[in-house]
Order: sequence, then C-alpha cells, then structure tokens
Amino acid sequence: MADSAAPPIVHALLVADQVFTEEGKWTLRGIFDRIWSPHFPVEHAPFWVYVALSSIRGTQTIEVRIVDAGEPDAEPLYASTQRLRVSHPNDVRELGFSVSGIVFPRAGEYVIQLSSNDSLLLERRLYLLEPPEVAD
Repeated sequence: MADSAAPPIVHALLVADQVFTEEGKWTLRGIFDRIWSPHFPVEHAPFWVYVALSSIRGTQTIEVRIVDAGEPDAEPLYASTQRLRVSHPNDVRELGFSVSGIVFPRAGEYVIQLSSNDSLLLERRLYLLEPPEVAD
C-alpha cells in the first residue's frame, strides 16, 4: 500500500503560448523554454504553465512560482495556486496556470517551481535571452 504522505507524481510541466480544453481534451500551442528580447526589463505577452499530476491523495494545494535563478530568495515574479480534490489517486489531473503581466528584469535564467502543499515537486528552467548581434 502506498504511503498516504507520498507526493504527487509529475507527468508534465510545460510552458506554452496557449493552453485550453476542448471536448475534454487539453491542447497546448507554442511550447517554449526561452524568450528573446532586445531589451530588459521586458513585460512578456501572456502565456501558460501546463501541469499534469497523478497520485494525488485527498485535497492538495498546487502552486506554480516563477523566480529569478540568480536571486532565489527574492519575491517571485509570479505565484498562483489551485486546490485539487481527487477521489481516485490514479487519476491524472491537468491544470493550466495563466501568466500575465510578468516583468522579467534582466536577461538570464529563471526557474518555474511546481509545489504541492508547500513541498517542491519539480523545477524547470526558462531562459530570457538577448538576440545575438548581427554583423553588417
């Protein structure tokens, strides 16, 4: 028998331009792990963080945070939670977190953190890059 305190299993943690459901199916468009900008700070267009989890027992608070990898103790640039209650732990539950109005202060590495009940499950990198200079 599985430990009731075992954390959920993460099947996916993806960043996409669009995430939506249609006829009970999730659709992701424009999956990415880097953002290009010629200047910083930059406010990025709205995007989504898609999460798929299983082995959820009872009610869980799922949180997504985006933090500057160079300043992990600073306030997150984004944080949002959703509460899940699952009757069968083998069910795979999918969630979409809408991210808008986020300002990235500098080029560099950022971290998307996925937690359940304040316990870190997974981190994924998001890179903010300046385009290379093109020689004339």
